[in-house]
Amino acid sequence: DDLVFSEILSLKAKILNIGDFHIDVQNLFGGQRDLEYTANDLFNQNWRELYGTLAPTLEQTLELVLKDRFTKIYSFVPANFFINNLP
Repeated sequence: DDLVFSEILSLKAKILNIGDFHIDVQNLFGGQRDLEYTANDLFNQNWRELYGTLAPTLEQTLELVLKDRFTKIYSFVPANFFINNLP
């Protein structure tokens, strides 16, 4: 009837601030605990550099996941439910 549906054309995600980061990888080196401990220690001491390297990929992945979810939601739920005064 008077329902209006919308479509996500583009979406941009930007991670502005991250407070802390801790990683604990397991079975990375076939169960060699000494190597796993060393890798975890290295990652956790240098997490800002690791994050700086991974940030563009994380943001791109977040954009793809969010666009997929919003597209699915907006294909079933009319935009009138989210936005007032649509034509």
